[in-house]
Amino acid sequence: MARIFKVVLASYLRVIIDLSALEDIYGSRSDQYAEKLAERIKEECFRGEAEIRFTPSYVAVEAKRIPELYGFIQRCVENIEHKILATRGLTSHIIALYRSKNSLQPFDYTSYQLITEVPESIKYRAVALSADTLRRGGYECTPYGSTIVCYFEEVFPPTELRAETVFGETIFKIRDRGKAVFSERKGRDIARRFFNSAIREKLRNAGFIVYGQSIFEKRNVFKSEDIVVKPGFRYTSRVDESGYIYLYISPKFSIESPPLYDFKEDLVGSLARTVDTGLTGRIKGFEGNNFLVDIQGVTCRVKPGYLTLIYSMDELQRIGLSRDLLSTMRLGPKKLLDYSNKYIRAVSGVEVTGTVVEFEDNPLSVEE
Repeated sequence: MARIFKVVLASYLRVIIDLSALEDIYGSRSDQYAEKLAERIKEECFRGEAEIRFTPSYVAVEAKRIPELYGFIQRCVENIEHKILATRGLTSHIIALYRSKNSLQPFDYTSYQLITEVPESIKYRAVALSADTLRRGGYECTPYGSTIVCYFEEVFPPTELRAETVFGETIFKIRDRGKAVFSERKGRDIARRFFNSAIREKLRNAGFIVYGQSIFEKRNVFKSEDIVVKPGFRYTSRVDESGYIYLYISPKFSIESPPLYDFKEDLVGSLARTVDTGLTGRIKGFEGNNFLVDIQGVTCRVKPGYLTLIYSMDELQRIGLSRDLLSTMRLGPKKLLDYSNKYIRAVSGVEVTGTVVEFEDNPLSVEE
């Protein structure tokens, strides 16, 4: 499942509500909830001092740049998102907080600006996918707004980066160089993003399924031919002024169909997710040997076997499976903590900008 909210600090401090992520949860009622959520964020996170802007693919709640409120707003929207997922039965009622044993060291970075023309509705996703592609090609980089930030051990970084994504080729030109120091908010934020990208890569290579900041195992824990339920977790992280990393882990489950191989007319209009990238969109039709999927206003071709249907809890209730599913996903506190400790062991040992980061085996705290 994609993140519902994204906090962006540019000329404005902006919270973006992803409408396709809301569809994962609320189905056809997502538009109604988007407006309510925007008002809630305005009041709770911006204290009423913000503007709300609606677009076909997202809703933005924004105010003039107030850097000192960035951390508060980030925590505020994460708390709202967790409550939404927990209420809908899509995540557990437990958050385990882990602290790294060692700290990151300040590091030099190079930023690259996207110069390829990309529709505004998919720009951030295109940048994120480009960063993933570049990492698989051996670059240590992470998305940062409309830029990609890279860490190079060599003195002279390349002047241009190119990546091939589902949206086509993207080109990035070198913009500037800087140093991430953790006494500055920007330095901590860049370090946090490098860490997030590094653990996604580590877990993907270990055989996990990675959808943004939601990570799932490949095993199915629900006995059904039509529904696949995979255990996993959602995480958030922060870096403190000394370079130590704090990782919040909340066990959760993925609910979707088996991969689609045969095109059927009744699939048109269904919400679906691409297996390899985790992007969500609506099935439009079939062309040649590909599904046609509308992702944020862009038509993408997806091969059979690389697409799954996404079910909201409302849809599961209509087909009579919601009670059985909730029973499968309802785990006691001890079992949930066992899951969290299992996942932190999978994360520990990740390499970030030249430092191998290890985590304590047991959490600093557990919130239920």
